[in-house]
Amino acid sequence: MDIKLPTGLYRKRAIVEESSSLRDSEMFSSVSGFGQNLYMGTSTGQLLHYHRFDDSPGFLLISQQHLRNSPITQILVVTKSNRAVALCGGVLYLFSLPELSPLQSGKLRDVEHISLFHQSDIIMVAKDKLRIIRFLGSEVKLVKAVSDISASKAVGHYSNNLITYATLHEYSIVNPEDGNRTPLFEYDTEGKVVPNMVAFQPPDTEKEEILLTIRSDTNTSIGMFISATGDPTRGTLSWINKRYPNGGIAVQWPYVFGIFDDKFIVSSLEDLSIIAEHEIEGTLINIPNPVSVDNEAYSLKGVSAISIDSDLVVFDAKAVYVVYKETAVNLFLEDLISLIKGQSSSISLLENETDPLYNELLFLYLVFNKEFAKLEAFADATYQDLIICLYTGDEGKHAFYRGVERVIDVLRPHLDDHFRAFAFKSIQQTYLKSHQLDLQLIAYSSFDTSTEFIDFVKKDTKSWNSPTDQLNSIIRDLESKNLHTAVLYSYILLKEDEKICSLSVKFLTGEYTDSHHFQLTNLILDSLDKLEDPKIYRDALLEVLRVDSKRGISYIKKHVNGKHKKTHNEIISQVNNLATDEDYAQLKLEVIENSYRDKSASAEELLEHLLGMLKSPNEVAVNNFGILYQTYLIENTFGTHKPISSWVGFLQSIMDTTECRNFIEIYLKTFEILNFTGTSHLSELEFVGDNSIYDFFRCCFTDDDKVSGLLDFRDYFSAEFYCIYGKPPYPPHKYYVCEDLKPIDGYKHLLQKVFHTYKTNENNQAIRHFINTYGGIYTPGEIIDMLPSNLSLAYVQDYFINVLTRLEGQHRSLVIKKLFSKLDAKSSNLLFTDLATNNNLT
Repeated sequence: MDIKLPTGLYRKRAIVEESSSLRDSEMFSSVSGFGQNLYMGTSTGQLLHYHRFDDSPGFLLISQQHLRNSPITQILVVTKSNRAVALCGGVLYLFSLPELSPLQSGKLRDVEHISLFHQSDIIMVAKDKLRIIRFLGSEVKLVKAVSDISASKAVGHYSNNLITYATLHEYSIVNPEDGNRTPLFEYDTEGKVVPNMVAFQPPDTEKEEILLTIRSDTNTSIGMFISATGDPTRGTLSWINKRYPNGGIAVQWPYVFGIFDDKFIVSSLEDLSIIAEHEIEGTLINIPNPVSVDNEAYSLKGVSAISIDSDLVVFDAKAVYVVYKETAVNLFLEDLISLIKGQSSSISLLENETDPLYNELLFLYLVFNKEFAKLEAFADATYQDLIICLYTGDEGKHAFYRGVERVIDVLRPHLDDHFRAFAFKSIQQTYLKSHQLDLQLIAYSSFDTSTEFIDFVKKDTKSWNSPTDQLNSIIRDLESKNLHTAVLYSYILLKEDEKICSLSVKFLTGEYTDSHHFQLTNLILDSLDKLEDPKIYRDALLEVLRVDSKRGISYIKKHVNGKHKKTHNEIISQVNNLATDEDYAQLKLEVIENSYRDKSASAEELLEHLLGMLKSPNEVAVNNFGILYQTYLIENTFGTHKPISSWVGFLQSIMDTTECRNFIEIYLKTFEILNFTGTSHLSELEFVGDNSIYDFFRCCFTDDDKVSGLLDFRDYFSAEFYCIYGKPPYPPHKYYVCEDLKPIDGYKHLLQKVFHTYKTNENNQAIRHFINTYGGIYTPGEIIDMLPSNLSLAYVQDYFINVLTRLEGQHRSLVIKKLFSKLDAKSSNLLFTDLATNNNLT
C-alpha cells in the first residue's frame, strides 16, 4: 500500500506474515518493539519474540512462552530500565529486555490497562484506582496511587505530572500528587466504543497536546485536542460517515492516522481535513520505540540493506506491518534504477572512452548488472583508481568516498587474483602520496568500524592532545557513521568532559548499543566535578545513581556542598526510587536537616523523612534494642539518689558503642521532632503497631494516660518530667530544637500519681527520692499523709531535717524583723525630737 501525502510517500510493509507459530484459531492481539526485536502477544496467551539479525532482512521467531489462557492485550517496553511488561487476563507479567526473561518478583493482578509515564514509570489502571509503578532493579515499587477512580484507560502527560483517563463514558484529568480531578467531556453515552488518547508535541507550537476521540453517533466521530492542562487547542477533527476509529489512532506530524472499521484514514493536523483513505483492516498503534526494518529493494547480496525505523505498526489476525515514510534516497534510487535499465545502449558507448570518469561510470554499471566476465576483462584493460575524492566549498575540504570498496568486497569471491589486487588500502596510500593530500583527515575517514579507528589512533595519540578544526571534522564523520564508541574514545583523548558524560549516559541508557570496553561509570565520575552545565551534570549523575546507587550516593556525599549544591538538593528531593537505600536515605536526611536549619524546610518535612527511615528496622536493631532496654532497667534502678536518666538520654549516652548507632540516632531525632511538633502528627505513627521497639513512642505520644505509660515503661525520669512540663524530656544533646520548657499548671496533682506508683510498688528508695526532690511543693502535713505507715523514718529524715531547718530559719528571721522594727521606731523618735529642737532655736 502506497499513500501519497503532501510531505512524501508513505508505505505499508509486512514484517511478519502468516506466522507458523499461530494455531488455526489463534490471532495476534498485541505488539511492541525494541530496536531489532519485535514482541507479539496472541489471543491464547502466547508471548512471541521475533528478532531481525544483521544478515537477514526479515524477523525470525526466536522464542515463545505461554503466560495464561487469555489474550495478551498489551505489551509495554520500558527502555529506561531495560524492562518489559505484558498484560494478560488482568495480570501484569514482568520481563527483562531484550530477551524477555521473566522476573521473579511476582505478578500484579486486577490490572485493566497500562501506559508509559515519563519514560521510566508505568500508569497501571486497576478496578477502582490508578497506580504509578516503577522498576527498581528486578523489583517493582509503588510510586503513587489515586483511589476511587473507575477508569478503563489512561495516558500520562510528559510536560507535567497530570494524567488523562477515560471512564465508561467520559474523559477526565487527575493530578496524582493530590488526587484533584477535572472532568472534561463525554466520549460515548452508550459505552460501546474504546476511548483513544494520544499525547504528542507538535512542532508548530512545541507545546504538548492530547488528541481524544469522541463518538457523536453511529456513523460520525470527532477528534478533540486539549492542552496538557485540559484547555481546548487547535480545533476539531471531523470524521463524518466514517464511523469510529475502533482500530486505533496514531499521530506523526503533520498527520493523524486512524483505522475506521475497514478504512485507513489520514487527516491533517494543520487544516484538520481528511487527505487520504485506503482499504485496510487491523489495529494501529503508535509504539514509543521504533522498530528497525531493512529495505530489501535496494540491497545487493552481502551488502547491508537500508534501514527503516518506524513507530507506526499495524497488525491483524495473522500478520504485522509497519507504516513508514519512504526516504528521499530510496525514491531517488528507484528513479536511478529505472533510468539505468533504460540506458543500456547508451552505456555501451562508454566502453570506447578512456577518461577515468567514464571508466568509473562503466565499472559501476557492470557491477550493478553483475556482468562479472566483462568486469574481469575491463580490469585487465585499464587501471581503475577506486577512490573518489569529494571536494566541497572554496576551502578545498575533502572527504573520502568508499562506496566502490564496499562493492569490491562483495564481488571478491567471484573475481580472479588479478582483480583482487585492487586492494583499497594499498591504492589509498599511493593515491594520497601522489596527490599530496592531508593524510590524516582522509585516512581517518576511511574507517568503517570503531575498532579500526581506535587501533589506528593508538599509534597517532600525539595528534589528539587538544581539539582542532580538523579533529572536529573527523569526529563529525565518525558521528555520521554512527561509530559512537570511536566518538567517545576521541572525547576521552581530548578530555572533553561534558561530551564524555553525555555519550556515556547514552550508552548506559541503551540509546547507543555499540560494543565497547569502557568503564562508563568511572568515566562519568571522573568528569562530573569538571562540568559546568547543570543539565548535563544532572543527567549524568542520575544515570550513575540508576546503575550504581552506592557510588552515586558516595559521590554526592563527598561533593554535597560543592558548586552543584542546588542540583544535588534537587536530585535528592526528587529521586524516590532509591528511598530504600540506607546511604541514600541518610544523605537525603542531611540535606533536609540543612534546609530545616536554614528555615527553608519545615519540621513536618523533616519528620516525614525521619518516619520513613524509622519504619523498617533491621534485625540487628531489633535484637540490640531488646538488650539495651534490659541494660537500661538494670542501670536505671533507684540507688541512694534519683533515677540515672531518661530512656532517650540513656540511648544517646551509649549509642556510639552499639552496633545500631545509625538507627538509634534516627530514633532519637524522630522522637525530638515529634516531641516538638506535638500531637498533630499522631496519624503518622500508625506504623508503630505492636513492635516493642516503639513502646516508648506509644507511651509519649499515643497512649491516653502518658504518665502511667511512662511508669509502666519504667522511665521514672521521663514520667516525673512529663508531670511538671507536660511533655517528655528531649535528649540531653538536642539535634534540632531550642525550646525552653516551663512548668504547667496543676503539676502538683500529677506528681501524686507518680508517688502513688512508688508507694504501691513499695519502692522505698523511690519514695525517698520523691520526698527529697519534690517535698518543697507540699506542706509537711501533706507529706505525712502521703507516706506509707510502715515506712522507716530513716528514708525521710533528710526531708524533715530540711523542714526543721527551714522553720528555724523562718523563726530567726521573724525575731530579727521585730528587732529591726523596734530599732527603726526608736531612731525615728530621736530624729523628730532633734528636728523640733532645731526649729525652736530659729
